[in-house]
Amino acid sequence: MTGSYFLDFTCWRDVALRIVAGKWKPLLVYFLLSGPKRYSELRRTARGVSDKMLIQHLKELDKDGEVLRTDPKAIPSRIDDALTPLGRSLT
Repeated sequence: MTGSYFLDFTCWRDVALRIVAGKWKPLLVYFLLSGPKRYSELRRTARGVSDKMLIQHLKELDKDGEVLRTDPKAIPSRIDDALTPLGRSLT
């Protein structure tokens, strides 16, 4: 499976460990519990995390299915991040 991203989680513990593996991921999941947030809101709330790491962790959470990143095609451009049912089940 070169070049593709495949997750084979057999139980909820595997998913939870994947999230905990990131330094800022548990904090991001916690911040998203109250509802969808824009990137700027997360950046303000998660003080101490660099822009690069924040974007990287959000993309990983999106790829793993815990966070849904939506672009409502609004002007000005904005992306909302929200927990999926899988992401909510981890809390």
